[in-house]
Amino acid sequence: MSPAHKVGAAIAAGNAVILKPASATPLSALELAAELVAAGLPPDFLQTVVGSGGDVGEAIVDDPRVAMVSFTGSSPVGLRIRQRLGLRHATLELGGNAPLLIHEDADVVAGAKAAVAGSFGYAGQVCISVQRILVHKRVRRAFLDAFLPMVAAMRVGDPLDELTGRWANDR
Repeated sequence: MSPAHKVGAAIAAGNAVILKPASATPLSALELAAELVAAGLPPDFLQTVVGSGGDVGEAIVDDPRVAMVSFTGSSPVGLRIRQRLGLRHATLELGGNAPLLIHEDADVVAGAKAAVAGSFGYAGQVCISVQRILVHKRVRRAFLDAFLPMVAAMRVGDPLDELTGRWANDR
C-alpha cells in the first residue's frame, strides 16, 4: 500500500517517479508499476529499480537530479537520507507508533477484533500495523476479556492457508 499511496500522489501532482521498493519485498511494487503502465501511464513517468538501499537507494539519494525523496522505514536510515539530501526536499515516515484508541463508549469486542487483526496481521510486519493499544480505564477489563482469548486462540502457520491468523470466533 505504501508505494501505491506515494506513487499515486506524486503522479497526480505531475511528477515523474523512481520507485525503489524494499529489497526484500519488490514484487508488489513491480506489479503496481506494470498495472499503471497498462492503464495508460506513460512509461517514462515511473521507473522501478530493485536493489539494496545501501547501493541503489544511496545512488538515488545522492543524484542531484532527484528533487525529492519520500522514504518509509527506520529512523537511522531516514536520518542518513536527510543528511545526504542537503537542501533537497524529503518526506520521511520513520519508526511509526500507530496507536489504536479504545474510548470508554467503544464497542470493546469490535475494538478487540480490530486490535488482533491490526496487531498480528501479516505477522505484524506492516509499517502501519497497530503498535500501541490505548484503552480507556473504564473499559480496560472488558477489552482485555475480549482481546486476550482472541490472541490465545489465533492459529499460526502457513500464510497461504486461509485459516492462519484467524481465531475461533472468526470463521
